Amino acid sequence: SEIPPIIPSFSNQLFLKFKSDSSRYGPGFRIFWDGTATGCGGDLTNPTGSITSPNYPQPYHHQAECVWKIHVGKGSRIQIIFVDLDMEATSGCDYDYIELFDGSIAQASKSLGKYCQGSESAHILESKTNGLYIKFRTDMSHSGRGFHLRYTTICDTEVTGLSGVIESPNFPAPYPHN
Repeated sequence: SEIPPIIPSFSNQLFLKFKSDSSRYGPGFRIFWDGTATGCGGDLTNPTGSITSPNYPQPYHHQAECVWKIHVGKGSRIQIIFVDLDMEATSGCDYDYIELFDGSIAQASKSLGKYCQGSESAHILESKTNGLYIKFRTDMSHSGRGFHLRYTTICDTEVTGLSGVIESPNFPAPYPHN
């Protein structure tokens, strides 16, 4: 059978199984990959940023699962603004959804909500911690534009007590201009 020139992966993993027997041999194969091609998931540490579903604003792919983790300086929080949200709409967002968790691990964190449809006004969410875990999942049927969200660091923490930690934005990496 013919191997397609591009095999897309719609999650952060791809399994390859090579099987051979003793009857023939050949020159082998070479595979190139680009983990940035779909923009599916990642670890973000910048104080501000933007996340879009793969292929946005064109329809997202079926059977996708992407995870983004946002981590900002200790004592800070994260504000999320949904700029656009267009996914398969169901009452419980059971099929295609984006779910946000307050913390860096979904199983140990509180869900801030599961979303699949936008409204006239933008959804604005704020974490209570300095980490967010964002999961984007799609099923095998309908698709829409997906989502576009922006995040920014909220660093308005009042420091009290005799000791603690204060970090510049993006620490230990260089802080941003302005």
